[in-house]
Amino acid sequence: MVLLKIAGSCKCGPGSFLCSRYPTTSLTPQCLRLNKVCDGTRDCPLGDDEAHCFRKSFE
Repeated sequence: MVLLKIAGSCKCGPGSFLCSRYPTTSLTPQCLRLNKVCDGTRDCPLGDDEAHCFRKSFE
């Protein structure tokens, strides 16, 4: 994953998701591939890759 440093802030490269919140013990932000976002598994340390997802159940 590519992490870009732009004017004092970090951004992930195209096709990536930046874990915006991370434990204070870690100073390095984490980038994920987009297929890891809303997949039902918490991949970011605090789970923000799953925070705004919803599941629609079909009965």
